[in-house]
Amino acid sequence: MSILYVPLRAVGEWVLQVTTEPGGVVGAEFLRPFGPLATPDASAEFSGEEATTMSSVDFDSSSTNSHASPLASVSTESPSVPHKSAYEKDLDRHSGSWVYVEAAHGGGSGAFVSVDELRGINRVATEAVLAWEAGDFAAASEVPVVGKRTEFQAKFVRTLREIPAGELVTYSSLAELMGHPRAARTVATCCSHNPVPFFVPCHRVIPMAVENSLMRGVWPSDFGKFMGKPALKTALVEKEFGR
Repeated sequence: MSILYVPLRAVGEWVLQVTTEPGGVVGAEFLRPFGPLATPDASAEFSGEEATTMSSVDFDSSSTNSHASPLASVSTESPSVPHKSAYEKDLDRHSGSWVYVEAAHGGGSGAFVSVDELRGINRVATEAVLAWEAGDFAAASEVPVVGKRTEFQAKFVRTLREIPAGELVTYSSLAELMGHPRAARTVATCCSHNPVPFFVPCHRVIPMAVENSLMRGVWPSDFGKFMGKPALKTALVEKEFGR
């Protein structure tokens, strides 16, 4: 199992934490960049208080080539995302071609790697996120997602992933599409407990009040609840609508 940290600058400097297994994505969460970052020199490692003081690093593109990549090694008491200032600086420099990766059970150790160095589902998931930023919104819904689900939850995932970017549905409309017209509240619960947001795009499900505003030609400032981050939901919707 691996944990990827992929930048989503198009929606306000968020980082998408993606947890993967060989068969697909098992979890996703939107995070603000935070935590320690160590040196790009793979031979140097830091831990404890020393690691938390590392707040910047210089990935000089002239020092990289196809044979060797600068790696950032970090060892802390608990897994963490690279420090915000360094994360933004270095990923911006490489236009998102660098991803921070750590083993889910690696005690917080991780490294910056090139997307080209990723393998299997890690590369598929990362490229889908970067494709979404570039305007290919369909790619994320094609990434395999895995996990234990009830029959209703599995139908929820399948149906929601068929809703394309640029379209929105209400909870009751999604329930009808699933063949369960009276299950709007259960659909809302599935959205609020969705373990793989972005790849299962619950940000495209909206309350009836939002739909009514859109039907009146009024673009809402709030598209409803989304993992406790309503402003992020609005940003995701506006990106997909080209606003």
